[in-house]
Amino acid sequence: MGVVNSKQKKKLSIEKVANKHKIKSLASVAIGCVVTKAPTAFFIVGIYKLEHLQDNIWALRLKLKASQVEHLESQNASDVGFPGNFIGPDLKVTGKSSFLLAVNGAHSSPGSTPSRVRNRFNMLKDKF
Repeated sequence: MGVVNSKQKKKLSIEKVANKHKIKSLASVAIGCVVTKAPTAFFIVGIYKLEHLQDNIWALRLKLKASQVEHLESQNASDVGFPGNFIGPDLKVTGKSSFLLAVNGAHSSPGSTPSRVRNRFNMLKDKF
């Protein structure tokens, strides 16, 4: 078969996941991977053909396992650059905090304020 370059490797891994889920479109798997990684993110849909709409609908129906997302991500040869390569893997995907995030304090959910920030705010509020 010859030498397999990184683009072919990526395509083969996407095809493997698509075949497992019985999906014909590789775009659906790629979009589904992004939606699985960030389920609360909204993506802007640019549709010029009916096939694009179908790809997006299949992507929303697709339920990828964390192991499949990790496999697809491992085939990505591109360097995300700083700070992505400095911080480490995504907590939402792996379920594990990277060393850098772990040593810098507890993770708080969006909308909540850590107690040390609340206490400092209350102290300053009383002064003014």
